[in-house]
Amino acid sequence: MGKKVSKKQTQLALLAAKTLISRKNDWIRDNLAMTKNSEVVKPEKLNACKWCAVGAIKAVVPNKLQASATRALRHAAVDVLELNTSHPTNSLIFEVNDYEDHKAVMRMYDVAIASLDGA
Repeated sequence: MGKKVSKKQTQLALLAAKTLISRKNDWIRDNLAMTKNSEVVKPEKLNACKWCAVGAIKAVVPNKLQASATRALRHAAVDVLELNTSHPTNSLIFEVNDYEDHKAVMRMYDVAIASLDGA
């Protein structure tokens, strides 16, 4: 049985994913990842150079931390979209990524990282 994932580990994982897409040119909509030639690829592929919010997690966050990182991002999406729900789904992350701007995606990451403060 594996060790429990700490809030601090999740926070650092989210920071790594956010850093990957912190430049607007490294962020995309509608796909998890793309090459410099706009070819759709898996996020963890070495030739990937652009990622969406979820693709960034899949690219740099270890498997054991992906669920907790995605959960924090999902709850942050509720805040960014100004929704009132206690049962957010992953589709909200895609809604922020695909229909809002890059600043909203960065804000979603910031809210998720801040929610884990005191870890």
